[in-house]
Amino acid sequence: MADPTFAVIPDGRWLKAPSPAFHAFLGIQDADFDALAYAVRNLGVASVAFGRDTVNVTLRVPGLGREAAASVCNRLARLGEGYFHIHLLVRRWETEVYRSGIQAAMRVWGLSDASRASQPSRGYSARPLSLDRVFVQDNNPMKPLAQKWRASFGQFDDTVIPFLARKQLLDRSALVKRSKEDGDAIFSFIGAGFKFYGDQYPYLAVGEKVQDQPDRNYGAWTAEAYSSILDKREPQLHSVEAAISLPSGVLHVTQYQRLLLPWQNTSGESLVTCLSLVERTYVDEGPNGTKAAVGGSPKK
Repeated sequence: MADPTFAVIPDGRWLKAPSPAFHAFLGIQDADFDALAYAVRNLGVASVAFGRDTVNVTLRVPGLGREAAASVCNRLARLGEGYFHIHLLVRRWETEVYRSGIQAAMRVWGLSDASRASQPSRGYSARPLSLDRVFVQDNNPMKPLAQKWRASFGQFDDTVIPFLARKQLLDRSALVKRSKEDGDAIFSFIGAGFKFYGDQYPYLAVGEKVQDQPDRNYGAWTAEAYSSILDKREPQLHSVEAAISLPSGVLHVTQYQRLLLPWQNTSGESLVTCLSLVERTYVDEGPNGTKAAVGGSPKK
């Protein structure tokens, strides 16, 4: 017997799929295509299938609204341990696995349009700062790179990376360019200091899209910042606060300054360097956990 499958429609109702009520919602009685897959892709529907010890949730990001997300989360949160597979369509289908209904519910809510609407910054904020503080302050650790960028008129060559290394800034620097395939921002280099996702992440991330970070929301948010610099070619200095979801389930809460500089290499390709200096960092294990400081205010 097939696992019971439901379509959670935008108003939060659960409709057996297939069923007369579901087809009435679609307005199609004899579809010659996968009607449930169509509804997930185009109508803001979540598909939920219950197995003996497995629950499969299928949704599109963005696309799942407040009522549907709340209804799915309420049902998942009442379930115990098991295997909860979340199949999500962003640019391609991806699958995530969780071992409890609570964890799956939290993830679904984080993926929903409602979460982004109720938290405009999605847990992250970037406050613009005047670039004068970089160029004028003698002891500002970002000043050497800003001066090199200005003196070279934004021309990126093979002296930039060694310069960052000499100034002890390379570990906190990233280099981003556009993908030749689809124009998305991708990491061309990322310093060894960016290891909150794990020690290997700075090496694994090279060549990957900025948005495809373990915390996809944070990845999309940072990708927007890089793309804006690539489009406008204007330097930006930000004070950033972020709560980044780690694969372990805890939050990496951090405050840092971020200097984004637009460059162009000898072949005319646009690039962005990001130099970020941490001011405060701790790991938050949640309401029943602890807050452990893992970073300070380095000068370099």
